[in-house]
Amino acid sequence: MTEENEDVKYDTVLENMGSCGKFQISRVLLIVFILFNVTISQYNFLFYSLIPNYRCSVPNCEDVPPSNYTEYQPKWLKYAVPYKNNLPQKCDMYEYIGGENLTEYIGEENSTECSIDSFNTTNIIRCNDYIFDGPKFIGIAREFGIYCEDKLWMLTLPASIQFVGQFLDPLSGYLSDRFGRKRVFLALSFSTGIICQLQAYFAYNYWVLIFFELLQSIIRTGVMPVAFTLSLELISAKHRSLGAFFVFMTGVSGEAILGIIAMYASNWRTMIHISSFPPLLILFYGWIIPESIRWLLAKNKIKKANNAISKIAKVNGVKWNLDNCVKFESKTDSKRCHERFVDLFKSARMVQRIAACMACWTIVLFVFYGLILGSVTIFGNVHFNFILVSLIEIPGNLAALVFANLIGRKKTLSISYLIAAIACFGFAFLKAFDCIYIYTAELFPTPFRQRILSICSAFGRVGAILATQMPFLANMWVSLPYIIFGGAAVIAGIVTLVFPETLNTKLPDTISESVNIENDKINI
Repeated sequence: MTEENEDVKYDTVLENMGSCGKFQISRVLLIVFILFNVTISQYNFLFYSLIPNYRCSVPNCEDVPPSNYTEYQPKWLKYAVPYKNNLPQKCDMYEYIGGENLTEYIGEENSTECSIDSFNTTNIIRCNDYIFDGPKFIGIAREFGIYCEDKLWMLTLPASIQFVGQFLDPLSGYLSDRFGRKRVFLALSFSTGIICQLQAYFAYNYWVLIFFELLQSIIRTGVMPVAFTLSLELISAKHRSLGAFFVFMTGVSGEAILGIIAMYASNWRTMIHISSFPPLLILFYGWIIPESIRWLLAKNKIKKANNAISKIAKVNGVKWNLDNCVKFESKTDSKRCHERFVDLFKSARMVQRIAACMACWTIVLFVFYGLILGSVTIFGNVHFNFILVSLIEIPGNLAALVFANLIGRKKTLSISYLIAAIACFGFAFLKAFDCIYIYTAELFPTPFRQRILSICSAFGRVGAILATQMPFLANMWVSLPYIIFGGAAVIAGIVTLVFPETLNTKLPDTISESVNIENDKINI
């Protein structure tokens, strides 16, 4: 039997054993449950680095008579603090010169307030103490004393550090291709929880916090791609989009849960402790997850692959002839065992495909993170905004599932970009984000699939970093970010036309199969 026939035989075997049976459903749900636990703490930095509303504490004017609550905008404040856009300046106040204060009779007590004569409005000075408005949540600004414009960069640095750490995503891809999807997935997930807990316990200095933020971003960034690949390789071609949908829905749910935790947490340390605790429980149930059979075959671990196939058949209630497993033995001398990562770059078609994937990832993350980061700066309740922006991904994920199976990956991705370019519609970008994940995993061979996915994801972080600068451009011209978003989306929509269609194709196991992927359709 030829190698090509054997590969088709494996996909056929997967169908015969129940392409979406009890085994696959239970294991994919377990994978996404672990992913859910990890994603809860993914955007902690957005909340602990929020810029609080505050103003100068004005000596001789506050709490007269003394009370447990200091009003944020008392009547006399307009005499004591400069205003901008109807809001008191955060760090500046007028010089207090005393003078005659106003006295009012309230109930049975006299209340003394500062008056316009109490301040020299021609002399503005910096203050050292502050009065805070709104929720009592204590973030790093209040704990580490990060106030005023000259320290604003210290509150935006954690977001940038997150994306810098994600540039090392290819490392997780290499480890996954080298040592297996399961081991790396569980190790990264558990380590993320540990590092976040250490950050909450020991980050009593700003730079220690930044160190832990960088470390956990390096570890965490590989969790999603590895979970996605592991799930994809566990199920058959006709259920790939459905599996991807559950993976993406997990991320949405985790983000929304974080919004609720941040809403009720009293300080940033409590928020991190709660949000990062679930991954620590992986030790008790993570071992149930199976290794990818495709990876086992690609690494010539035939016996383990046969045992895994037998287990799937048993759980799914399918009779499986063990003699069939021997047919995989001929893969021992398959050329896939001798293919190297550098061999990908010997094919002009593969080089073109990798470059196109990098471009599409950069643009989709550019807009995606622009939407996420902007959710905590727009008008209204920051927690509610964040939850809404997270949940709006649900229709985007569902649309990606429906259209990717209905009209194909290529058309879905290209149309998503073009619609977004015309309307700057975030919903379309969410659909593109899901589709590019599926597309990238299906385009490249098993031995290098995780590495390429990680490289494209890491390269896409350039777009994420650029997204953090869009508010500055909006200050120049409010429409400028949307014009840039639209122009980038047009470019991405055109670039996607170079991709082959992968709907109903088998996952390629060799470079040759990947190059000719459109010829490997499966009858479904």
